[in-house]
Amino acid sequence: MTYIGKGVSEDLLSSIDVPISRQFVPVATEVPEQLKIVCFNIQRGHRILNILGALTLHPALKNAHILCLQEVDRFNERTGGIDLSALIARELGMNLVYGIEFFELNRRRRSGGGDHGNAILTRLPLESTRIIALPVAFDWTKSRAQPRVGRRMAIAADLMWGTRRVRIINAHLENQSLRRWRLAQMAALLAAEKDQIERGPAVLVGDMNTFLFREPKTLVSMAAECGFVDVMPPRPRGTWGRIFRLDYILAKGLVAKGSGVSHDVRSSDHKPLWASFELPQEHG
Repeated sequence: MTYIGKGVSEDLLSSIDVPISRQFVPVATEVPEQLKIVCFNIQRGHRILNILGALTLHPALKNAHILCLQEVDRFNERTGGIDLSALIARELGMNLVYGIEFFELNRRRRSGGGDHGNAILTRLPLESTRIIALPVAFDWTKSRAQPRVGRRMAIAADLMWGTRRVRIINAHLENQSLRRWRLAQMAALLAAEKDQIERGPAVLVGDMNTFLFREPKTLVSMAAECGFVDVMPPRPRGTWGRIFRLDYILAKGLVAKGSGVSHDVRSSDHKPLWASFELPQEHG
């Protein structure tokens, strides 16, 4: 067995592309008339009580049918060694599928010891889950502040909304790179999910880390070529700070009935996004 870093072996890394599913409650059989999706980078979950409070009580975020979370810690010292996606799912009465993005190696600063990644939480049925590894745009093993092993990724699943199948894609693009590398990651993601996207309704969400000028417009245009529409209101645009738009909810084949950014939530460096969609009409 060859060790890549303290506590991280090749055998462990071989499991990085396998989604982890956890069921805590019975799968819901009732079909909601509208589907509410919340997208939230929780900044590893440092303020987990505030995060749970927002997801439970905030009028725009509570009672979501789908939660797409990024930067979710699991078993790291910096967040108490807790499996945070499982904690959130249990507290909200949901099931989950989780994908590992990085194994955290930094034990000297009491921050590592586990992994972190993306998660999709819901009570509705999920099928055909997969992890999409994205092209490497930065070597995190050489980072002094945050040494880690892994790669940026997206986690995708088919959500059964009654008799309709909706593809849910939850992505996290690289922040330590130039614009062209992030756009290459987006192109790779859209290519990997091409067949699933063309099949029917789909929602693409996540933290895309589009810091640079005009980058958000370019990313939305790339997604539009695959049929996606940006469902966020034109203003306010900031999801990280006042002006930076890093986070997205993009939809294909669905009609958005409302959407927004909850700027009053202060439990992460990102702001949560939400959108509600109408049930697609059957065509016969």
